[in-house]
Amino acid sequence: APENPFGGILAHSYAPAGQTARARTLTDSLARLADKGRASPTTVALGYAGLGDADQVFRWFDRAVASRDGLLYSTPLYAPWLSSLRADRRYA
Repeated sequence: APENPFGGILAHSYAPAGQTARARTLTDSLARLADKGRASPTTVALGYAGLGDADQVFRWFDRAVASRDGLLYSTPLYAPWLSSLRADRRYA
């Protein structure tokens, strides 16, 4: 279920597995649910991280901070799924 907090990790894992369309579909679904308050903005950010869309990742991380998304604060920011973002000045 996209509402599951692991939906973002699943979406993130599809892209490197060559299933970019599936990653995009799930991430878009998570974004629509997040807009309705039914999914975590952090899960959406993780999906976009898998797709390599840093601008969207940081947009959704900003939303997660603004909404005090508990999942953001329990997501290990040193995790490998965010390694591609560490060089971006917005990561800090």
